[in-house]
Amino acid sequence: MAAYLLARAVQDAPLPVPPQERARFSRYVGDVLANPAARSVIVAYTGHNWELFGMWGWMGPFMIASLTARGSSLHAAWVLGGMLAAAVIGVGGTIGAVAGGRLSDRLGRPRAAALMLGASLPCSLAFGWLFNAPLAIVVAVGLVYGTASSPTRRRMRQA
Repeated sequence: MAAYLLARAVQDAPLPVPPQERARFSRYVGDVLANPAARSVIVAYTGHNWELFGMWGWMGPFMIASLTARGSSLHAAWVLGGMLAAAVIGVGGTIGAVAGGRLSDRLGRPRAAALMLGASLPCSLAFGWLFNAPLAIVVAVGLVYGTASSPTRRRMRQA
């Protein structure tokens, strides 16, 4: 329904680039990719999102499988595993977003990102190996992982 309304009711918007300049506009991708600083940011952000969304996607199944392997019933593992994953992602992510934003205000964005990545990498490498570790250790490392890999929110300074 929304697609139909969009097609029928919304008028065409002018192109952002006049047709005679489109060939020049298409080189923009090449200009960006030829810029080493831009490439570095693109690669770093792509890696960050790969880790972040990967962690978000498998944290719940990991917790459920780990609890099931410890002898929890499937229902109990789903309930507790889901709550633990939500805590790692939600609580850790909230703390990380605020802490990362404040760190970037104090240290600058590159240093804050390096610090957060420096904490996230060992968690990423070790977390899967904690499958049979005591649950308190799994949750503690998970919270550090959720905090360190969260997207940061930079605070806006008052003028």
